[in-house]
Amino acid sequence: MSILNTITNTKTVADSFVNDQLKWRRERIEDLTRDLAKSKELTAKYKKLYKNECDFVKQLRDLFVFTLDTLKEDMGELPNADEVLSVIDKHIEINDNFFNKK
Repeated sequence: MSILNTITNTKTVADSFVNDQLKWRRERIEDLTRDLAKSKELTAKYKKLYKNECDFVKQLRDLFVFTLDTLKEDMGELPNADEVLSVIDKHIEINDNFFNKK
């Protein structure tokens, strides 16, 4: 009888342990899936904000070029204006490449 009781008790403990492990793994998978969904949402939001920022930089470039042209008419050549324009153009090019890649 004692061997039968030991086997029965061991099986109950083992089943309980396995069930607990399965429950923990299932809950962990659910948590990770939820976190992944939140991460994808956050990535999409950041990408949209970044795109808006890039659009703003393009508008800023147009404004900068207009301002430069106006100031050149009044004051002549401006120091470092071409470098600033070059940096803005490089930023726009990098962003266009980022959003146009497939």
